[in-house]
Formats: sequence, structure tokens, C-alpha cells
Amino acid sequence: MTPTQFDYYAIEELLTDEERAARDRARRFVQEEVLSEIVPCHRAGKFPEQLTPRMGALGFYAPYLKEHGCAGLSYTAYGLIMQELERADSGLRSLASVQGALAIQAIHSFGTCRASASVVSHLPNTDTAQIRAGWKPALDVMATITF
Repeated sequence: MTPTQFDYYAIEELLTDEERAARDRARRFVQEEVLSEIVPCHRAGKFPEQLTPRMGALGFYAPYLKEHGCAGLSYTAYGLIMQELERADSGLRSLASVQGALAIQAIHSFGTCRASASVVSHLPNTDTAQIRAGWKPALDVMATITF
């Protein structure tokens, strides 16, 4: 499938190169790594935790933030990444958006500068053990932050 094959609203030409690159990176990840995992996980009734470190490495958690090692992408690029994840599994998309919007964004916005720098810089690349409960690990950290 080419990016423009199903571009019924002719939005491809409106995207920046950075937005296309983010979408294509997410699309490759979904195509090459996610789709083969989803059906077996669904049948086993388990979440594909093994995919979460790669999602962090690809910058899918809060990619719109500009500081502390986050990608600083546009909200359009964020939406395109989420759309590709959703294409494979709504749970993966939910994980990425909740981790970013409820956890990383809250720490970034309301934590002290020191807390934000130390916590937010490692959350986008967080590993499976840290992200297993979705955004709970970040909330545990938030409980120790002085606002």
C-alpha cells in the first residue's frame, strides 16, 4: 500500500516531510513488527508487552513535546503515528496516547523543572517493566514531585 493509495481527501500534499517521515516510521513498525504479534496475543488474551520498548525507542510516547529528549513533532505527526498504531491494535494506540497525554505531559507541565527533566527524559524510551501498568509508573513518580 502506498501512502497516497487511499488518500481520498488529498491530504498527503499538505503534510510536511517530517510528518510523512513520522507516519512512515510508524507504518513500518506496524507492518514489520506489530501485525504478526496482534492475533496471537489477542487469542491468548494478553497485551503485546514486548512491543512497548520499541515504541519508546521510536519516540511514540509524547512525540509532540520539545524538551527532555522528546521528538518535538507537530500534533499532526502525533495524530498520524496514533492512526498507524490504531490500524493494528487500539490497545497499542491507547497505551501510547495515555502514556504521553496523561503521564508524560502531566509531569512535563506540572512538575518542577528538575523533576520534569529527570522523569520526562526517560519516559518516552521507557522499557516494558516500567510501562507494564500503562501510566501508573509515571503517576508513582508524580506522587514524589513537589508542584
